[in-house]
Amino acid sequence: VARLDAMLDTQMVFELGKWPELAEKLKERRIDWLSSSSVNEERRAFADFTESYCSFQKFIYVRKDVPAQIRSSDDLIGKRIIYQIGNLWEKKALDSYPGVISIPKTTRMEIVDAMLASEADGFVGGFDTEYKFKRDAILYFKPILTFKEEIHLVFSIRKYWPELVSILNKGLQHISTEERLRIRRRYGDDIPIIVDARDGIALTDDEKTWLGKQHTVRVRVSDWPPYLFKQPVPSGIAVDYLNAIAKRFSFRIEYVLTPLDWAAAVQDVMGNRQHYD
Repeated sequence: VARLDAMLDTQMVFELGKWPELAEKLKERRIDWLSSSSVNEERRAFADFTESYCSFQKFIYVRKDVPAQIRSSDDLIGKRIIYQIGNLWEKKALDSYPGVISIPKTTRMEIVDAMLASEADGFVGGFDTEYKFKRDAILYFKPILTFKEEIHLVFSIRKYWPELVSILNKGLQHISTEERLRIRRRYGDDIPIIVDARDGIALTDDEKTWLGKQHTVRVRVSDWPPYLFKQPVPSGIAVDYLNAIAKRFSFRIEYVLTPLDWAAAVQDVMGNRQHYD
């Protein structure tokens, strides 16, 4: 907003308040826009929307000290998940998962208090959550599951003011990708990527049975930069990929450092697999 204000030579004035109250003020034209919102059909009756200026995903957060046993969307059945009152996206997102018990709360501290009192199993949060928790040194929670749908933030402008929408869109178009990245990084945009353990992957019965046996897979590691490094610990592009796959499907990998050359290693895998799998 500050960048647009300087670019367009306007005089924007911020009004602080709770989200539900600000949304109602926009509806009643007591304010001119919402600076952080998403496109929502329920708001179209009283608001127009600019182009998106920022995109991110939201997560289910849980307490670090209390395992919630949430690894995929299937595990949300029967779980008590908090969302922020007035946040239509969060409410709809939870409603899309059958069996979720949605709990509305007004403020971030109400959510924190409810979680610490074990009144809920998790809550919905995102980039703003990470920023506020780091700023206030709140270290009790971690993101554990990602919502599939990406959120595109826009400015919601009071209805019948199309000129402002057009002006803001032109301003946004002149903010480069590099400048947008700098703005996000200024506020600590380093949220980890959390995925649904079964998102988009169809496993056969045989594959599920194999995973259920909790195998440890022995993998040969040699020095083949940048794909494989033996020292100081097994690493490289191939190792990173294997670690990501093993984490997603919950099986172990043992990286084996042996003097066998490539030809002998291939023969081992083709034969009795004495050293490698």
